[in-house]
Amino acid sequence: MKQLQAGMVAPLFSAMDVNGREVRLDQFAGQPVLLSFYRSAACQLCSLRLWYLRQQLPALSATGLRIIGIFETSRETTLHYAQDISQLIPTIADPQQNIFRLYQARRRSLVGFLRGYVGRFPEVAEAMRRQLGKISDGNHLQLPADFLLAPDLTIVQAYYGRDIGDHLPFAVAQSFAEQFQRVR
Repeated sequence: MKQLQAGMVAPLFSAMDVNGREVRLDQFAGQPVLLSFYRSAACQLCSLRLWYLRQQLPALSATGLRIIGIFETSRETTLHYAQDISQLIPTIADPQQNIFRLYQARRRSLVGFLRGYVGRFPEVAEAMRRQLGKISDGNHLQLPADFLLAPDLTIVQAYYGRDIGDHLPFAVAQSFAEQFQRVR
């Protein structure tokens, strides 16, 4: 199937988060949304991304941006490695990759894996220094993806990572959400 693109309506989903709460995408209508697909919750680069998200969350939340994190690993693994963030944003374990499939985010690449670990070695080293994550227990070749959704739940930007650490920059998400803050 083709990758999702700007202008398309975001596929609706309903799932339980790792804390047992139902998350339905249509609950977020009326607000800008960052929908982030992560590899394994144990992935060092994903764990570092979550660490940065915790630092940026006050500024992102102040814009009205709602963030949903989706991981390819089990509930147990996701809860173990993403417990802190799961208290702050809806965090979904999707080991069967049902939501990944809806968003065409089930993408794997050996080149993307190698490029991520070699090209992002300073980030991997930072994750190690901070004792974040471990070697991924999920599919090592899975690539991340991020989607910015307008308040009407149309896709404004579909960002498919080129390597295992390639996510949409938080500054882009913040700038996107600020547009809607001015409209209110």
